Amino acid sequence: VFVVFGWPSLFPLPVLRSEDLSSILKIDCKAESDQVPMQDVNTVSLVLFLLQELQQHHLAAEEDMLNAARTKPIHGVLVALQRCLLDVPNAWISMQTADISPRGSEVIPRLVETLEKISMFLLGVLYGNQGGSCEEQETPPSFCDMGNAINWVIAQGGGLADGEGDDCVLLSEEHSLIMTCCWVSLKEIGIFLGSLVEKVFLVAPSGAATQSLLTIEDLKKIAKVFKDILLKCRHWGAVEGCCAGFTKFCAVLLNNPNPELQAIPTSMLEQGLLVLQTPRSTSVTRRAAGLPMLILCIVAAENASKARPLLAHSMKTLLDTARAPLPLHWDQTLDLPQVCAVHALQAVVRCSGLGVAVLQFAPAMTMLSLNALSSPCWAMRNAALQLFSSLCSRMLGQRPSGGDGSVRHTMSPPAFFTNYPALQAFLLGQLEGAAESLGSPGEGRLHLHPSLHSVLALLAKLQPGVHDETGSLSTFQAPLLQLAASPVYAMREMASKALLAMTPPSEYMSTLLQLAGELPETRVPFCHNRLHGQLLQIRALLGRTLGTDGLAVDTVNVLVEKFESRLWLITSTPKCPLIGSAYLCVAAQLARFCTRSFLDQLHTSLMMELHGPRNRLQVGLAVFSQNAVRFLCDEAVRAGDPEMGEQVWRLLSVGDPDVQLALVRWAGDGQSWKDTDLQPVLDKALRDNLKALLERGSVEYRRAYLEAFVAVVTTGADSPDPQAALPPGPTQWICTELLLDLLESRSGGPELLSQLLCAVGLLLSDSPADSLTERWCGLLETHRTPETSDSLRLGCAKALRLGGAPLVRRALAGRAPCPALCARYCCCQCLYRWRNRATL
Repeated sequence: VFVVFGWPSLFPLPVLRSEDLSSILKIDCKAESDQVPMQDVNTVSLVLFLLQELQQHHLAAEEDMLNAARTKPIHGVLVALQRCLLDVPNAWISMQTADISPRGSEVIPRLVETLEKISMFLLGVLYGNQGGSCEEQETPPSFCDMGNAINWVIAQGGGLADGEGDDCVLLSEEHSLIMTCCWVSLKEIGIFLGSLVEKVFLVAPSGAATQSLLTIEDLKKIAKVFKDILLKCRHWGAVEGCCAGFTKFCAVLLNNPNPELQAIPTSMLEQGLLVLQTPRSTSVTRRAAGLPMLILCIVAAENASKARPLLAHSMKTLLDTARAPLPLHWDQTLDLPQVCAVHALQAVVRCSGLGVAVLQFAPAMTMLSLNALSSPCWAMRNAALQLFSSLCSRMLGQRPSGGDGSVRHTMSPPAFFTNYPALQAFLLGQLEGAAESLGSPGEGRLHLHPSLHSVLALLAKLQPGVHDETGSLSTFQAPLLQLAASPVYAMREMASKALLAMTPPSEYMSTLLQLAGELPETRVPFCHNRLHGQLLQIRALLGRTLGTDGLAVDTVNVLVEKFESRLWLITSTPKCPLIGSAYLCVAAQLARFCTRSFLDQLHTSLMMELHGPRNRLQVGLAVFSQNAVRFLCDEAVRAGDPEMGEQVWRLLSVGDPDVQLALVRWAGDGQSWKDTDLQPVLDKALRDNLKALLERGSVEYRRAYLEAFVAVVTTGADSPDPQAALPPGPTQWICTELLLDLLESRSGGPELLSQLLCAVGLLLSDSPADSLTERWCGLLETHRTPETSDSLRLGCAKALRLGGAPLVRRALAGRAPCPALCARYCCCQCLYRWRNRATL
């Protein structure tokens, strides 16, 4: 290869010996070639040789596909030809120069013809045609048909006996070999042809020069190859790879001034739209396979600086097809034109190159997708939901927030309805229809609206806190307030988020006072769903209101007074855990404004509830326990009362499992207790209950408990030496033994093992027991290897930092009982750093 190009190789040819290359270089070279640059002669000769090799690989595949996939895969020669023709300088000039090779002008037509034959053959293999042809087929084969076809090829090649492997779930090596050979070769053909046409029109921009290399008939053959691959192959790898070349092909032809060339992709688009509107007779394809991609590549190739007639025509056709009513009797195992049209619309929406151009059709597509969610056809509902999700991202844009990890959007409701005015009346109509179906305020009838959750989700994604100068958003508040009574939990929760986005800041307090005033004051009959929804809406508005400047204290006091008078929602028996949980969330937000007597009553009621008998099967009880524990712990921290904290943390030994899990999660997550009077309380409680945890705790509880244990013990020190915070106790060695036994059993997963390693490191930080330390070092050496998971290796690093540093310090001070362990620790740490440089 060095000889051929005279510079470092662009691709390896390990199968060729130097004698072979010498014979290649003499092919088709004229006697006067000594006056022609040797590199040009070698380039043409090598291209002709590779073309001949490609034809031989094709013939070998026709004779025995299985053996050819093993020994002569087609895609390797395709890549070599592509590098020669597209990457070698002056390769095209060499092709057009008769003095170098009179056969150079025949390369492109021969290459196009060969690639057409190969693509038809490979598609025929997937169809299962013995003749290797798919000319008569109009729809792609199902995955089952492709599997049967490949099994037949394997049987013909002697790799599978008749009937063998029919019941086998796993694919054989031969099956994967043939499938890979087919789809990779089809992908490379698409990429090669697109780049080839782009290169030809680049080096020969004039019509006459282009015709000398690629005729109209050649371009039509190439267009047919693209259409066949996209419409007759279901493999996404082949379709996706082919799209890259097809987009280049269409862009070159559409931007060419020759009308005859422009007509080629236009005709293909019409054929694709016609296929889409025709009922299919094959099984359902995932996202309509390559049909949407054929349409997308053509419309994306239009000149962005001019009008896009093909895009407008395609969108009108797709929308009309998707809106067409379904037939009275349809088979859900077959492709429907309406479903394929919706998938094609989604492909157009997701294309980044059409981002701005497609927004003019966004209102029509949004209304289409929301209406299609009520379709009786599952495939239509599934496609509509995917289209709606893509539309939301395209219309609103998104950026991750830094706080709660949710998605915040930069478009406010007034800006959204200014850009898409047709959606305001439509979305309002959807909300009003759903609100009217609930009946009277205390009734809350169950009437499903398939599009309601999507409508609420769209409104909830808008940016809250923007003033409504026109007052156009006020019409949305009434139906959103009514939807608080929805029998569906997800609807109530999403309605609260949508209400926050659609309420201007100037109306926050008035809406809060209205909602708080509608809460029942006594134990009169009420709608549980409505009460729960109203509390969710209060919580959503409060989260935004309390963070604003200029908050009116008098108004807040009125709100707090109304809220405190509804304490019976917590103290009453029986109670709804979901309502109690929502009430506690609001109470946590208003705690700094509430009276001391109210907080004391609430504390007493919650402690009685957590100590009393509990039915763990009751819906929402675990969530209530979590919110109750968090409220009590946060209130103990805010009040600076260690006695209150001790009362709560006694539940760690006698409480319900849900309560215990909530306690340790609060300690491990928030760390609001750091550097407060509550930290010693947590330290003592966690150490006293460690032995009981190791003897009978669940995996989830152990992981959360040990995470909180490590966080509490190591907090507050400048260095990770916990000797002062963890004096030796009578049960310390028993706990260390139990921890090491759990580590050696390797059960519970990498997250739990990481926490176990860190906990052992803390317990051994001042331990004189060399045997326990040696076991710990052995476990570190076992789990530090690169073969283990990242979380476990990071756990080893943290454990080394916690437990190894005190050991080395004692050795340097001459107080280590076994200095050899210190050397072993240092060696372990150095090896860990060397082997896990990327992780560190």
